[in-house]
Order: sequence, then C-alpha cells, then structure tokens
Amino acid sequence: DTNTIKNWSQESFIGGGWENSIDNSFMSSVVGGDRNSIGPKSNYSSIVGGKSNEVSNSAYSIIGAGELNKITGTTKSIIGAGEQNKIFNSEQSNISAGKFNEIIENTWYSNIGAGSKTKYSFIGAGTYNILSGASWSTIVSGIGNKIIDTGDTPGAILTGQYNLIKDSEFTAIVNGKNNTINGMSFDSSAVIGADDRVVDRSH
Repeated sequence: DTNTIKNWSQESFIGGGWENSIDNSFMSSVVGGDRNSIGPKSNYSSIVGGKSNEVSNSAYSIIGAGELNKITGTTKSIIGAGEQNKIFNSEQSNISAGKFNEIIENTWYSNIGAGSKTKYSFIGAGTYNILSGASWSTIVSGIGNKIIDTGDTPGAILTGQYNLIKDSEFTAIVNGKNNTINGMSFDSSAVIGADDRVVDRSH
C-alpha cells in the first residue's frame, strides 16, 4: 500500500487500505478504505472506512464510512456514512447518513445568503438538506429541507421535502412539502401535515 503518516502525527495509526494519509494530527486513525485523509490539525480524529473522506482542521471528529464526506473547521462532529455530506465550521454536529446534506457556517448559495455559527445540530438522513446559522436545530430526514439563520434557538423539520424555516425561533415543520416559516414575527409557529403553506401568524 501507499498509506502515509507524516509531520508531527505521533501515535497515529493507519490500519490498511490504499493511499490513506494522516498529516500533522496527533493520535488520529484511519482504519481502512481508499484515499481517506486526516489533517492537518485534526488531533484525536478518525475515519473508519470508505473512500475519499476527509477530516481537516477538526479535532475529536469522526467519519464512519461512505464516500466524499468532509468535516472541516470544527470539533467533536460526526458523519456516520453516506455520500458528499459536509460539516463546515460547525461544532459538535452530526449527520448520520444520506447524500448531499450540509451543516455549515457560511454558504455560497446566493438564494440563502450566509449564516452565523452552527453548533449542536443534527441531520438524520435524506438528501440536499441544509442547516446554516441554526444552532440546536434538527432535520430528521427528507429532501431539500432547510433551517437557516435561527440563531441559538431550536428549530426542527421532521420530514418532507423543500420545507424552509428561516429567521424564526422555536418553530417546527412536521411533514409536507414546500412549506415556509420565515421571519421573527412568526416565532413559536408550526406546520403539521400540509403542502405549500406559508405561516402568517405566530403561535
């Protein structure tokens, strides 16, 4: 194999696989897989398996398996499995599985602008779900759901597709599609079992 451990990566370990690497990361491990990388500055982090997964500038973080998953600029975060899931600059966050899910601090997508720091948040599964600037928030599953700029207050989307919570505190969308809760005037609101609903009052 051509696995490499380099640059101040004392007590780090690569179990097997091909072209895996650990760079400048103390007591970290790649158990197996193909082209997985840890580092730099990712002490006590681990990639169990999979292909082309990356942990960088992220201490105490784990990618279990999957392909092209990435954790960067965070601490104590987990991606369980899946494909092309991302946790960027978001502390103690978790994506269990799925595809193209993101927990991010700032985003380049023009339609949602930029969020503030995201921490203690969770995406269970699904695809194209996004948490940005949404601490203590949860998307359990679904497609294309977004929680954006809710600050340090909880918000939740349980399932469904293309639902949006933005700039609203203590809000929830239980299921359905194309539902929106948008604006601080609509705090403590909920959508349950509906399509194409725009919340127009709080509580």
